[in-house]
Amino acid sequence: IALAMKAAPSNASYLAQLGQILMREGDFEGARTTFDRALELDPTNAELRLDLASAALEGGRLEIAEAAIQRVLAEDSPKNVRALVLRATLEGKRRRPTEALRFLDRALAEDPNSGLAHKQRGAAMIQMNDLEGALESFGNAARLMPEDFESHYNLASLLLRQQPAPDASESARESWLLALQPVLVRAYMLSSPSGNEQLLLQQQLELLVGSDPDVALNLATTLRMQNRSALSLIWVSKAVELRKAWPEHERDANLVLAYTLQGQLSREAGLAEDAVHAFRNAVLIDANHFPAQFELSDLLTTMGRYEEA
Repeated sequence: IALAMKAAPSNASYLAQLGQILMREGDFEGARTTFDRALELDPTNAELRLDLASAALEGGRLEIAEAAIQRVLAEDSPKNVRALVLRATLEGKRRRPTEALRFLDRALAEDPNSGLAHKQRGAAMIQMNDLEGALESFGNAARLMPEDFESHYNLASLLLRQQPAPDASESARESWLLALQPVLVRAYMLSSPSGNEQLLLQQQLELLVGSDPDVALNLATTLRMQNRSALSLIWVSKAVELRKAWPEHERDANLVLAYTLQGQLSREAGLAEDAVHAFRNAVLIDANHFPAQFELSDLLTTMGRYEEA
């Protein structure tokens, strides 16, 4: 983009792309001024004006954000869903949830499937201490935006606050776990490795897993299917650690699966010796398990250990 801007410094599209990059990097003031420059070149572009409003909101420049949003609602359309949601976000930052809900009602009347509107509605409900309303709104947001971490994290946090009392019935606890587990796992899968949220979610998952190796192995398999190999390795290792909790008649078959997965994940992570150890453990339990045999032979060949292979 920098090279393109040298060739065409007055191109609003290039400036808009640069603004989005600065937003992702957390440079909200830089993004705001960049969007402002783009608007000078394309003053009727409503989406650009809302990009500027987003940057101003993130950077705490609420008056600038409000002016940009109101101009879109006045000049472009009073039914612009994105503008209405941003105005609700602004009211949320001012701790005015009732006003936020007024704009969100308008947004959802125009687009009932706006995940962002449902998400912001959840935030307003929390400010009003309406936890049931927040649960419903974040549930809708998570359903409509399956890749949105914040929606799933907030939903999981609210569900954790609804944990049944120690003297609650077994059915009540099972219902709670049934609702919580998929949301907690999804939030964990979407979490950033560099954020504190992943560690907090992992701690909650460890409490749910307890001493059950089946839950740990199922979680590892799910994470592998979602291409979260590093997280999957943590949980398959946990399953191996808890192996004595498996009934004796199930233990060997489950351990072969766990060791094979552990070997595959270790190999992908560049931990060749750990992978060899895991594949060998699988073969020692079941010498006829072809996947582990093949993986072990292939890995040893790659490592130049031909006789062992």
